[in-house]
Amino acid sequence: MKKSPSQDNILDFNANTWPVSVAITRVFFADLYLNNKLDAEAVAEYFEFFLTGDDVLRKSPPRDHAKVIELLSKHLKTYSTTFDATTELSPLTWSRVAIDFWLSIGGRQQSFIDAFSRWAFESTKKWPCWVVPQKKKTKTRKHGNNTIEFPLDVFLLASIDKASIVGQQWRLDIRELPLLNSPSHQNIRSKNNIEDIVGANAYALIKTSIIEAAANRIFKNISKKTIPETNKFRYTGQRRDLLDELKKFNPEIKKYSDSVVIKAISRLATCRVSWAKR
Repeated sequence: MKKSPSQDNILDFNANTWPVSVAITRVFFADLYLNNKLDAEAVAEYFEFFLTGDDVLRKSPPRDHAKVIELLSKHLKTYSTTFDATTELSPLTWSRVAIDFWLSIGGRQQSFIDAFSRWAFESTKKWPCWVVPQKKKTKTRKHGNNTIEFPLDVFLLASIDKASIVGQQWRLDIRELPLLNSPSHQNIRSKNNIEDIVGANAYALIKTSIIEAAANRIFKNISKKTIPETNKFRYTGQRRDLLDELKKFNPEIKKYSDSVVIKAISRLATCRVSWAKR
């Protein structure tokens, strides 16, 4: 009897990319693959057949597998119309696409979720991590580092423009914290105290909303990136202007008082009317 592969070696989450053939079988059919109950060749071939419209199909997978492949092919087309058998995406991108797919149609592949959760836990248990592009963008004197970055949970779950998700490869950026009692560490503690005052749920909602709005250019007066020196977004206008835009963008924010939202905004964005004159 053929030995089942281990959850720890069927996928390398630290790889630069995974090809379609790996993602289809080991992510979207992970449970069957892990238990040697998947005809991986037939699944990969049918996926290519359905995605590209190729007339040649030597072997069809079981009907229930075919239905998942058809739904998945349509789902991938919402990210990019150029998906084909040669497409390669970073593990984080495939993970985001998979979670989005399962949230849309229901179900999940537990063995993949378990493997991803272990990897994410090991990666983030010591230091904070952000999802950033694998290829760093150049710096400019006026705007600083033009790289978009997301907290891991925001990257996986938030409503981010799909074309930007698959438009580049992503990786985890691990950021070590300053030494205890250093000036930088005291500054971080001060900021965390502000988060405690605002409330964890309120802060998470407001932070996610600002990140989504910046990444998708929902607010014309907010920068797509954070300012490197402060790690805050730049907003041209007053904090109350941003407050009003946030309420329209995400009505859930209305359940919190204006003073609470303003405090969170102060932690996340630097608001100045004077920037409009520059």
